[in-house]
This record gives sequence, structure tokens and C-alpha cells, in this order.
Amino acid sequence: TVATVAGSTVTVVGAGTATVTASQAGNDDYNAAPDVERELTVAKDDQAISFAALDSRIYGSLSFEVSATATSGLPVSFASSNTLIATVSGTTVTVVGTGTTTIIASQAGNDDWNAASTEREFSVIQDPHGGTRAAPPGPPPPYAYLLSGPAAGAAYSAGDGLTLSWNSGGAGVTGSRIRFSVDGGSSWSEAAGAGPTSGSVCWTLPDVTSDRVQLRTEGLSSGGAVLVSTLDGAVFSVSGRPPDDGPEADDPEDGPLESATADPNLTGAYSPRSAEDATRSIDVDLSLEPPASEVHCVSGSLIMSIGSSAVYYCGADGRRHAFPNERIFFSWFEGFDDVITVSAEGMARIPLGRSVLYRPGRRMVKVESDPRTYAVARGGTLRWLTTECAARETYGDDWNRLVDDLSVALFSEYAIGEPIVESGAGCAAVPEPVLEAAAAVSAPTFPRDLSPGMVGEDVRALQQYLNTHGFPLADSGPGSPGSETDMYGRLTWLRLMELQRSLGLTPTGLLDPPTREVINS
Repeated sequence: TVATVAGSTVTVVGAGTATVTASQAGNDDYNAAPDVERELTVAKDDQAISFAALDSRIYGSLSFEVSATATSGLPVSFASSNTLIATVSGTTVTVVGTGTTTIIASQAGNDDWNAASTEREFSVIQDPHGGTRAAPPGPPPPYAYLLSGPAAGAAYSAGDGLTLSWNSGGAGVTGSRIRFSVDGGSSWSEAAGAGPTSGSVCWTLPDVTSDRVQLRTEGLSSGGAVLVSTLDGAVFSVSGRPPDDGPEADDPEDGPLESATADPNLTGAYSPRSAEDATRSIDVDLSLEPPASEVHCVSGSLIMSIGSSAVYYCGADGRRHAFPNERIFFSWFEGFDDVITVSAEGMARIPLGRSVLYRPGRRMVKVESDPRTYAVARGGTLRWLTTECAARETYGDDWNRLVDDLSVALFSEYAIGEPIVESGAGCAAVPEPVLEAAAAVSAPTFPRDLSPGMVGEDVRALQQYLNTHGFPLADSGPGSPGSETDMYGRLTWLRLMELQRSLGLTPTGLLDPPTREVINS
């Protein structure tokens, strides 16, 4: 195990001590000679570990993987010098606080190799929301909201069947209830009585006449107390029956549940805002229905398992649905604050469902091998924008900054629908832009680094840059185009991360030197 001998050649094969024996057997003229032994000592070899520098992370970021290699080829293990900042399990680093720690890559050695280690400093930047320590896993605060229901501005008639799907949960919530108001919230009546934390029911619209009908979802305690109440933003109208309108509608329990309100953007004219409003949840987009069997996650929640960075959506069907990439995740959610951590065993009990698709109305997509650009409607229906004019009518002059590339594999998850053609209105008066001209939007120069909490006109300039380069902070209100502010807040942080990802930069959400260099150039 230390050395081998072939003829007069000694080959070292490992560290340690061996005895090399020289002998002569004699012949017809000579007697055999006494053997001569010599001790050979082979020392262990030194090994080196290759371990790349670690980028800083935002407090609240998902766990991530690290890797290192040793010249010995032996496996490398990792540890954190300060477990109040980050912990390490195997090769997974989990952020738990703000500050600086050292991630140590080590190899213990063996009979042939000496031990070795390499250290890398790792910093965690303060969360824009504040706080210095991650909260231990536990139930989220009480929540209750409507997953599907009436479309904003829609007109219904008394007796119509309207499918209401809801989700509630969090600390103390064991049931839910849906109420409706016909007078703008002054008084409330019951639409769906106390029931489970999530579900779906066909509500027969009452015989009333009002153009100010709204719904409210309540999360209830085991004793029936209202722990949380969420007003749905959709205001709609109901027209009462005339006196001779005939018998009442059948009891909804006598037949199957109605489907969710149809998406009017599947054919004909397309409106991004309408497409988004018509598909208000992943459950509606994927047509998920409650299963007959037992479920192991809270419908509508975001979940991840300990030691993994993958985030899933728990659907109404009791399955976990993966987000193929962060662009798709951010088309539905603003961040990872509401992600619930479950054990690996608990995650394994939740069956895997189909992947989440882009939220309709948020972004356009194109496949890498096809120059066509598509708007997204419910259920992954892609509608080809046949001309630049059609795209500009639908998404505005900066439409080309709202296009994401889909891999061929992801493209196969979608279906091709009816194309969108230009109406002609508003196009003739505007010179037909080309991509090069649209991309030539003037960019400000940023002389300093910017981070959450900072105030200044350069923050306002950064928001204007994001709004005009395909990463709008908001559709209306503070931060929206024309209403930029001088405060670096959460939306600026989120949108800048999206821009950094699109540019191949580390998504810190900070206007750091690498990002400034790209923007300023």
C-alpha cells in the first residue's frame, strides 16, 4: 500500500513506511548473499481546496448551494463560523440573520493526504423591512382571501350561479365564511356560511339590484370569532328579477359547481389588465379543483422544505406546483416573505402537480427558436401579437421591454390561441419604432451606490429608469410611471433585482458598482 517494486524500479503508491529488501540468490559459483533491508518512508501529500468567493445576500433570501473541490479528489465539507448569520447543512447555506460570517470549506485528509481548509467571508445585508433575525418556522399570521369570484365591473342577474373559491389559514384559523354587501360596505349578509379553510361553492346571486356589490372573506377561529377579514377589490352589479321572472334557480347542490368566470381575453380583443383581473390565482389559471383525498398543505400557500431552495405553490388540488424560473414566480408574487418551511418528510407527502405558468397580462413571451411575440391568457394560452402596432396598442411604446424568452421545453407547456391583430387606432399618429430605436431610451448616470432606505433625486432617476426599461414599479400610485418618488423602497429593490437577473448580474436589489457600470454605459 506504500510502494511496489518492478525490477529495479520502486513506485510510490501511498503514504506510510515500507521495507525494501535487496537479495541475491547465488548461482553455481556463488552462495546466496544475506538480504539487505532498507526502510522507505513516504510522507502524506498536501492538498489544496478551490472555493470561489461568495456574493453578499439580502436578508430573507432563499437558501443556496455552495461547492468546492480538493486537489486530492476527496469530498469537501462546509461550516459557518457564526450560526446566528448563516447555517450550513451539507452544501446548503441558509441565511438566518444579518452581519458577516465565514464559510469554511474543509477536507479532513486520509492516509495519503494532509487535512486542508479554505475560508470565504459571507455577508448578509439588512432586509428592507427591518429585523435582524429570522423568525423560527411556524404558522403565518391569520389570512383569508378570495381565489376566484366576480370580475370587477361585471354585470350579473339575480339567480345567476357564481363560483366562489377561497383560502384561509394561519395562526388560529380553523374555518372561513364569505359575506356580501350591496351598499358599499355599510351592511353585510352571508353568501357562504361557516365552512372549511379552503374550498369552492356555487353562490346563487340574491334577488337585489345594486351596482355596488362586494364580497368579504373572513377567517374564523374554532369558536366562530372573526380573526381576519379581507375585502375583495372587485365591485360588480346585480340586477333583480322582474315580477314574472319564473321560479327560483335550482339549488346549486343539485348539480356540479360552475366554472370560474370566463376569461374574455382568450379570443377577440386583449387587455393586459383585464387578463390579470380575470385570472386572480394560480388555481384559476391551472383549473385546479379540490381533491377527494386527504391533502397535506394549505391551499394557496408557498412552501419549501428545509435544506432546499425550491419554492412550490400549494394548489387547491392538494398538489405542489413548481415555478420553472423566478420570472414566473414574480409574475404572481412580490417576494418570498410568505414562504412556509416544511420538513423534507412533509414535502414528500405532497404529490407534485404541473408547473406554474406566467400570470396572464404581466409579461409577454417568445420561444428562443421563434421570432413571434405572444401575450398570455388564462391556462397558458398564447396569443400571437401579429405586428409591432398590435403590441404597442396592447402594452404601450415600451412593449419590447416586457418580453421574456421561453425555452423550448417550457414553451411546450403552453397552447397557441387566436392571434391579436392591430385595431389601427393610435398607430398611424406614432412613427413605427424599431427595436433599436426603442432600446435607445436615454439613461441617467448614477455616481453613487444606492440601497433600500436611501433618499435622493438619483433614487427617483433609478425608478424612472426601471419604469422605462421594462421593469415598472407599479401600475398606479407611488412609483408608477410619472409618479416616481425619491425613496428607495421595497418595489425599487424588487424591480432592480429583476433587471439584474435579465442582465446576468448578481440579483442583490442594490445599485452596486457592477450594476451602475452596466447602466451608466
